[in-house]
Amino acid sequence: MEKNDILNIINKLSKYKFKWSEPITDNKYLEEKGIHDVKGYGIYDAKAENRYCLCIDIPNPPNKSLTTLLMNSSKTFPTNIAEKRKIKSRFDQTIRNLIRLAGVNGFGQVIVLNTFPFIEGNSTEANKYAHRNKKLNSDFIEKVLNDSTEILVACGDNVEEELYNEYFKIITNIKGNQILYTYTCGNNKFSGLTTKGRPRHLSLQSESNRVLYNNALRNKKLFELDIEKNYFILKSL
Repeated sequence: MEKNDILNIINKLSKYKFKWSEPITDNKYLEEKGIHDVKGYGIYDAKAENRYCLCIDIPNPPNKSLTTLLMNSSKTFPTNIAEKRKIKSRFDQTIRNLIRLAGVNGFGQVIVLNTFPFIEGNSTEANKYAHRNKKLNSDFIEKVLNDSTEILVACGDNVEEELYNEYFKIITNIKGNQILYTYTCGNNKFSGLTTKGRPRHLSLQSESNRVLYNNALRNKKLFELDIEKNYFILKSL
């Protein structure tokens, strides 16, 4: 999707006029992983307390875009905001993991959405703010997903049940020509998913996530999802 199209979507939904941030880079870490010239752009509110979208350009063919649904917005800011908060301007580790995964699979653009926009890196703490600006965020996500072709679902187990069900419903109601992905796979249609039957998050704090993620990097492959009886399942093995 064009960045202007994404921006137009949220500006039509909100009285506040959003704009894209200054570029976000993370050259030292990503170049050590063999990825160069990556730039991200965020849609933040006026106080930079909420981020509704992060759009990342990767030096691959630009016509291949991956939209990703994660949990909480990370503490990823452009330099002008980061300096005011006395923090480093760089992608957080989950976004770094996503960039690497998208890069090896040939995507030139990654659009990052979150089940809630409040910026808090700690998922447990972030859940306290899950219902702030909920309507704008869910309306925005629905429209972006409808305009997307390839979607990586990676919000994980920590999203509270009510919010997860809401976004599951949005995903089941999108046009139907989208391809849904997870980065994990096992030996049956439910394995590779979490204990709650959800696609795994890209946080690699658990050993099982790390093993599955590293396999995905090595194999340069994402796995298609289908929906059966209100659950995600692996489409093919």
